Amino acid sequence: MGDSYTYLRLERASKTTQSQFTTTITEINESQVVFDRGLVTDLLGNTVRRPDGRTFTDNQNIPLEFDVGRQWVTRYRVSTPEGGSSSAEVVYRVLAREPITVPAGTFNAFYVEGVGVNTSPRGLMEVQFSTWWDPQRVRRPIAREEIRRLWRDGDPSASRRPRRPQRGDVRGGGRVLMSERQELVSFQQS
Repeated sequence: MGDSYTYLRLERASKTTQSQFTTTITEINESQVVFDRGLVTDLLGNTVRRPDGRTFTDNQNIPLEFDVGRQWVTRYRVSTPEGGSSSAEVVYRVLAREPITVPAGTFNAFYVEGVGVNTSPRGLMEVQFSTWWDPQRVRRPIAREEIRRLWRDGDPSASRRPRRPQRGDVRGGGRVLMSERQELVSFQQS
């Protein structure tokens, strides 16, 4: 308990700073890690609840082991405080181990990319996650990018299988709903 992580939130393309936030672990119990800003994860770091109140069924967005070439699929549901819900399917791959420099320093990080779909009453959304981890040094991500594109409005029955991710690949088309990057500024671990 007491571990804290400070991140910059940037607009992904322009790298314009949107905000800075710090999150601190306040509780660890037999199944969850609770942070002061409302984030709750399982013991492996997978999201259970976001600060905005969205809750997640069991998911695996973080590999059990960091090995280049490792690939897995996770499927889960997300519920909002307003009663809405969506389902997601994401294909993840550990694509490389590479140096990355962020305000907190330079790290020899595993680059993990996920590409998938999220289906909700808003429509079919493509999601892409790029995350850099250095699990020997830091228990949270070094950097994280998230892109969400809306492909079909109002068609919750639409579905398609996520394709195999290609490094740095973002398909064109679709309306961009979110394009964000977070970079570690500082961290303190006990």
